[in-house]
Amino acid sequence: MQERVDDFVIKHSKISRARLKELILSTDNIAVEMGTVLVGQEAVREGLIDRVGNLNDAKYIIS
Repeated sequence: MQERVDDFVIKHSKISRARLKELILSTDNIAVEMGTVLVGQEAVREGLIDRVGNLNDAKYIIS
């Protein structure tokens, strides 16, 4: 299951597999048992998201 999650994140962001693994195994900002919490600009720097926005930037698709 973790591999599927990793593959999804890598496919939909600009983070490398190696860096993602480093963040998952990091104990600096540990969340629960494993993982790292990244907020705002930290996530941008790591390539997980393109930019930080607000609710006005979000687009909702209602089908």
